Amino acid sequence: MPERKLVIVSGMSGAGRSQVLNMLEDAGFYCVDNIPVELLGTLLEVCRESSRSRVGVGMDVRSAANVEDLAGVYRSLPERVREYSVLRLFLDADDRTLINRFSETRRRHPLGGSLPSALRRERRLLEPIRSESDAIISTSAMTLAELKSQVAQLVGVGGRNLPVVWVVSFGFKNGVPINADFVFDTRFLPNPNYVERLRPLTGKAAAVRRYVLRFAAAREYRKRLFALMDFAAPLFFAEGKSYVTIAMGCTGGRHRSVVFAELLYRHLRSICSGGRRVFDVKLVHRDIERHA
Repeated sequence: MPERKLVIVSGMSGAGRSQVLNMLEDAGFYCVDNIPVELLGTLLEVCRESSRSRVGVGMDVRSAANVEDLAGVYRSLPERVREYSVLRLFLDADDRTLINRFSETRRRHPLGGSLPSALRRERRLLEPIRSESDAIISTSAMTLAELKSQVAQLVGVGGRNLPVVWVVSFGFKNGVPINADFVFDTRFLPNPNYVERLRPLTGKAAAVRRYVLRFAAAREYRKRLFALMDFAAPLFFAEGKSYVTIAMGCTGGRHRSVVFAELLYRHLRSICSGGRRVFDVKLVHRDIERHA
């Protein structure tokens, strides 16, 4: 049986608790945020009876009617759940950083009132939690990638999951993929759909690929697309993103977009082969089976 791990993530509002829980979820943890302290035992009992051996829980000032109850849970956890390896993380940041983050998100503080006074009150309430934590991470000057790296080292999950580039072909008439980070249009290229012998085929067919790439504009577009993605994709992952979605579109999503998605997929796979594989690559043809 794999080692049972329980990671409790607490800290100041705006210090990065949600980002850490997302990281844990990406690493295979079953995560629950802002669970009432009264339900923690029930959650762990359910996890014990299931195959969930790794659990992440987010707790803050909203998790208990009385913050002393939360402090008591923190203090007693290692004794109460002996079958779990428990790590209690506390995320902190200076007030100026927290105020800036709240200003960017335009969210109100959970304790209400003016932001400076709410932060002072929260810091005072959470001091017993901070003192009982196993590790304190200050995120004031951290990038997301640095936070992810430090959490991975503390939890012991570093290097398990590569970030992913999703290459998706689609048809504009069916809508742009809502999760796309990059959208590239191939509709300026001659359309194989108007060539009778090519119409029944898709962009996966060699004949369609040869037809598209016989045009100088297509070859130049391929060259510039590859160069941009070679430059941009590693930078996204350096900032801590778990995946990047690159969407290639044409009118119907069956010919030109499929050709370029296949080309880009193979190119990205080629640069990730060998010992310095920094991300994985996956290919989806969303609309290839759709017909007009």
